[in-house]
Amino acid sequence: ELSLKEIATMKEKNPDIEFEAFVHGAVCIAYSGRCLISNYTNHRDANQGTCTNSCRWEFSLAAEKQSLVGAESKLVPPEEEYQHSDQNLYVTQDQHPDQKFPIDEDEHGTYLMNSKDLCSIELLKEMVESGVSSFKVEGRTKSIYYVSMIARAYRRALDDLQAGKSFNPENLKDILSTSSRTMMTGFYRQRPGYYGENFEDGDSRAYGFHFAGVVRDYDQEKN
Repeated sequence: ELSLKEIATMKEKNPDIEFEAFVHGAVCIAYSGRCLISNYTNHRDANQGTCTNSCRWEFSLAAEKQSLVGAESKLVPPEEEYQHSDQNLYVTQDQHPDQKFPIDEDEHGTYLMNSKDLCSIELLKEMVESGVSSFKVEGRTKSIYYVSMIARAYRRALDDLQAGKSFNPENLKDILSTSSRTMMTGFYRQRPGYYGENFEDGDSRAYGFHFAGVVRDYDQEKN
């Protein structure tokens, strides 16, 4: 949630403290993980590692029709600017069709808060210069393929950085071979705003790659 400028300021005022920062993974819509949506919908606490990512589900919007005439009179013509509705709106979700969750809708649709995933592999040089000494990659609930590909890409990028080499686009290509909800650079360069949200779908997309296996050994004579 901090910008590189803010991290640099903190490091300048606390030079003896080592700083760690996330470089890759899912971004929670709530500041500092203060999310209650999963708890509200499924009684699973996001802050204790059991989040259902219910903020990312696609919901269907409906309204309690107390009067057809009254409901139709409140419809906003397409040519007019969007206005919040004062109807009793609620959403339903495929996995819980009998439950109704109160909600309002904006001009983007009915995803509650569906953030893109963080990918800051191109910002490692700037992060080091800002004072970050430990780089954290999300691994909870992820597959062996995901964790190995992401960790390897960042390890190679850091090794190149320490060797004075320029950024290798192949490392980003490896990252894009894993599942994600599309990528962004988070808060490091600027506040994400509109581009930080995914309005298309809430599921991770696999980009057409499948984990086939781990090569543990090979014939050294025949290669």
